[in-house]
Amino acid sequence: MSHHQACFELLPNEILIELFQYFDAQKLFHAFYKLNIRLNTLIQSFHHLKLVFYLNKMNNNNIINNNDIFRSFIYTLRVDSGINVNLTQFSNIRHLKLEWPSNQELQQLCSNVLPYLEKLNLVYIGNVLTNTFLSSKFSYLDIFPANNGLMCLPSLRILKIRFINLSIYQTILSLCPNLYYFQLSIFTSEEFLSNIPIHDNLKRLVIHVGDVIWPWNDNLFNKYLSCVPNLEQLNIHRLFYISRITESFFNYDWFASIISAHLPTLHRFYFYLHCFPPKNLTEYDTEKILNQIKNNFIESHHDQYQSRLIIQHS
Repeated sequence: MSHHQACFELLPNEILIELFQYFDAQKLFHAFYKLNIRLNTLIQSFHHLKLVFYLNKMNNNNIINNNDIFRSFIYTLRVDSGINVNLTQFSNIRHLKLEWPSNQELQQLCSNVLPYLEKLNLVYIGNVLTNTFLSSKFSYLDIFPANNGLMCLPSLRILKIRFINLSIYQTILSLCPNLYYFQLSIFTSEEFLSNIPIHDNLKRLVIHVGDVIWPWNDNLFNKYLSCVPNLEQLNIHRLFYISRITESFFNYDWFASIISAHLPTLHRFYFYLHCFPPKNLTEYDTEKILNQIKNNFIESHHDQYQSRLIIQHS
């Protein structure tokens, strides 16, 4: 046993660092921290190792009851549903994923709690946000409240969030001035805001549309895109029943006019069309319709930027 320990301790720091990256952060600290001065020094230099910790119901009580030093070294924190985490315990995290965040957790998304946060993924927030949106007493402060005047996440660069509306979209852009990548889901049947202030730093935007109505209501996208003039890549995901296709669909301009009006610096435009297969059409007729749709898309964009239509069968 002592022979194996001696062999382990003789390994150079470079190899130990490589091995330690495969450990769960909490288990790593429990196994090696305070064994000797060398390992303590090595572990305390781990801010650049991007340690990951997955907080779930099994280990949540241990976090609450212990004041472990490892929490200050966490780079990526993933929080399972049903956990009400006190994010002040993980103030140095750069990446945060909340499976089903509570109001309490959402209210901690501010710079005085998470000053270094760069990437945020809010996975299932439907109940929290949707119920708030539908309330006549809705205020964005219910979701992103002021905390001693510090209402923003200036370090946040990447945000992934589920269904939101224009009010929340506007709020997020104002609270995250350095946001670079934004992925969101929307419904197009909502009321419009008058104006949204310009956000200069957003470069990549991914919008998933949740409804399948036809004709499509693209007027809403003028609001979403008019405030991000420096956008370089736009991805749109839409659902469509081929069986509902009408002649007007072949005159659709595939965002060409909206892009021309609002996105002068756009480099790439990808449109993901998620199709539901028809029951009343043959495979030949379906393929014929899809080919016509592809041709219309190509003709609409005239090679002004890299554009691509990706048809996916659901």
